[in-house]
Amino acid sequence: MAKNLKFYRDELDVARARGPISEKLLTIFLETDLQDDTIALQALMDDLWAVEHGHADEREFTGNAHTVVIKPEGIVISSNADEAQPDYVAKLKHFSDVLQDWEAFI
Repeated sequence: MAKNLKFYRDELDVARARGPISEKLLTIFLETDLQDDTIALQALMDDLWAVEHGHADEREFTGNAHTVVIKPEGIVISSNADEAQPDYVAKLKHFSDVLQDWEAFI
C-alpha cells in the first residue's frame, strides 16, 4: 500500500491524487493518463507484471501526457509535453502498490 498518497473525488466526481512534492509527477500521471480508465490501468499492470516476472526486459506505456518506461530496476515516468519537468523514478514494488491502490479506488 502506498501510504503517502491520498485518492479522492473532487466536486465534479473526477478522480484525484495528492501526496508529497516528490510524488507530484506520479499523481499527475494518475490523474491525466490513467484517470478512471480500467483498461489502460490493466494494460499498464500487465506490462509491469511481465517485467517483474522476467517475461520482458522492458515495456513502455504512453498515455495522454506521460510515458512510463518499465525495467527490472524500476520505472521512469517522463512528461511528453514538458521536457524541463524532471522525471519521476521509483522501484517496481512502489509503483505496483500505487497502481493497485488506484485500481481499488477507481
